[in-house]
Amino acid sequence: MKISVIIPVYNQTTFLPQALDSIIAQTYSDWEAIIIDDGSEIDIYSAISFYLSDSRFHYYHWEKNIGVSAARNFGVAQATGEYLAFLDSDDYWLPEKLTKQILMLQSFPAAAVYSDALFIQENCSLFKKSLKQQYGLKSLPSGRLYCHLLEHNLITTSSMVVSKKIFTTLGGFDTNLSQAEEWDLWLKISKTNSITVVDEPLVVYRVRSRGLHLNNSAMARANEYIIAKNFCDHDLTCLSRRKALSNCYLNIAVANLIRFDRGETFKYLIKSLRLFPLRPIALLMFASLILPNYFISQLLKFRDRLN
Repeated sequence: MKISVIIPVYNQTTFLPQALDSIIAQTYSDWEAIIIDDGSEIDIYSAISFYLSDSRFHYYHWEKNIGVSAARNFGVAQATGEYLAFLDSDDYWLPEKLTKQILMLQSFPAAAVYSDALFIQENCSLFKKSLKQQYGLKSLPSGRLYCHLLEHNLITTSSMVVSKKIFTTLGGFDTNLSQAEEWDLWLKISKTNSITVVDEPLVVYRVRSRGLHLNNSAMARANEYIIAKNFCDHDLTCLSRRKALSNCYLNIAVANLIRFDRGETFKYLIKSLRLFPLRPIALLMFASLILPNYFISQLLKFRDRLN
């Protein structure tokens, strides 16, 4: 089964060669890589020209920045593979990633397959051991994941392999979204399809400093839009719409607390508690706002152990 790897790039060449090298290093060889330069203001071509001598690499350049969702959708339109894999330009894969995921799809047919991920900082030091440990799970779930994904986005973009047919049928990434677009797509897939998992880290996700500087209002609007669009009122086994939104606001509050922005943390904790009052971890975070930064850091470590 041929896999088309979709790699959008915007103004980033520092980590791009490592991402592309990790594709070449795959033990699975039936792939093509489609690089979409999304209107970068720096020279991307020079950084990747070496790779274009391999006929499996294809490069497209947009004059204007169209956004990551549209760039990925364009890449998919060029793809000739039966399956799609997504690789962000600052992440990279471990060598057995595609092999293990294809073997899983052959053993347990599903619309898509994901894996665990390791988290590193820009300087390559370990940030969090894995996604599974971040959420305190003994194992990552598989099957009909809608309820799981509504509560937490357990799937990093670079870990997913999905059927091109299903991706296209569902309309791909929503170009109205510039944030959390992958969560929206996973929810769409999981409503009517099974997603299986290789329950080990096969992806290294780089947490970059720019990611800590959130546009809080834009993230909140994106989350509100995604939940309104994807929430299934008839599925009584899932958490409520109010709790789903409360989770989103709590996550924004945590992201701001990490950078010690007490004002924005307070704002989104209030939003979270209005929807889901008396939530212990939110109340504890609320009380922590009067503490020095050191104690806030310790609280966040405690929260990670609770999740």
